[in-house]
Amino acid sequence: MGLALFSMAMFFAMIFATINALRSEARDRVTVLSVATDGLRRK
Repeated sequence: MGLALFSMAMFFAMIFATINALRSEARDRVTVLSVATDGLRRK
């Protein structure tokens, strides 16, 4: 029983980490895009 719980916990942790990585990556991309458009506007 303990092994099943452990593997389930690892599975959920993996999903959680993946979602967090995707979210932070998307946020970085949005930041880069806004900075780029800002630079173009200032010229």
